Amino acid sequence: MVTMLFKTNIFGIVGSNNNPKYKQNVALIWDDLEGKILGKITLKEKVLNLKLRHDKIFIVSKPKIFVCNIKDFQLIDTIETGPNPLGLIGLNYTKEKTIIVYPSNDEDKEKGNITIKNIEAKKFLYISPHNHEVTYMALSYNGLLLATASEEGRKIRIFETETGEHLQELNRGSEKAEIKCISIDFRNQFIAASSERGTIHIWSLRESYEKIKKSGKIMLIEEEKNNKISNVGSVFSIIPSFLGGGYFKKEWSFSQVRLEEPYSIFHFGAENLLVIITSTGKYYKARIDLEKGGECQILEEHKLF
Repeated sequence: MVTMLFKTNIFGIVGSNNNPKYKQNVALIWDDLEGKILGKITLKEKVLNLKLRHDKIFIVSKPKIFVCNIKDFQLIDTIETGPNPLGLIGLNYTKEKTIIVYPSNDEDKEKGNITIKNIEAKKFLYISPHNHEVTYMALSYNGLLLATASEEGRKIRIFETETGEHLQELNRGSEKAEIKCISIDFRNQFIAASSERGTIHIWSLRESYEKIKKSGKIMLIEEEKNNKISNVGSVFSIIPSFLGGGYFKKEWSFSQVRLEEPYSIFHFGAENLLVIITSTGKYYKARIDLEKGGECQILEEHKLF
């Protein structure tokens, strides 16, 4: 497992059972410019996920999240979570505040099976996003939007993290699938999700933006660049009462990248690009057509290994 600290030479690396020196309970902070290890953090449990911010390191194990200072690697907080075999964590990256999302522990389960915590303000919010177990979550860069998917993998739901309001419901497909990656672009205009079926679906977050704009809240988005794209579909369905009731439009992706590889991770780049790496070691760069939607144009394709 490898994670990068923004566009820097600092990487977080988790050991492997195939490595006799560093096992799966060891998290390393690596300086690729200097070619050396800056710090090593060893847990009693297996490390399931690792995230880096400008100020903190978040190490996820099955029952806990360990928060360390990135300057000296000292432990500054331990967060008790519910059972978390998938290593789920949502994290924002702006300096103004630290928002973290994780499965609720037993004490908080009655309030909601997902906990949203503002670390500096010491505020907690609890939501129950799906009828089925949550298997993927992602926060927007500024921490205002939370995207969740369940083990069903048919829907992506968007929530506002300050109030827990359900903003938008996005349809991936009618058949069950395991969601492998969700990413929200830097300006909160678009969201994309991939599953084991190979297709990366891309939706507009226009409806979420309009609702937050009406409420007076601020998003990290340039007004003049706010997208005009609408998602496909206009069939309405009833949302369960535990999510607030009412009607939500069924929204299907306006654009897609269809790959032969079953698994992929990706991120939004500049100029409406998606940068994609697949489980078979291929690299793709695809452009989203913001006027016509539909199939993305593959600009680059390389074999990494």
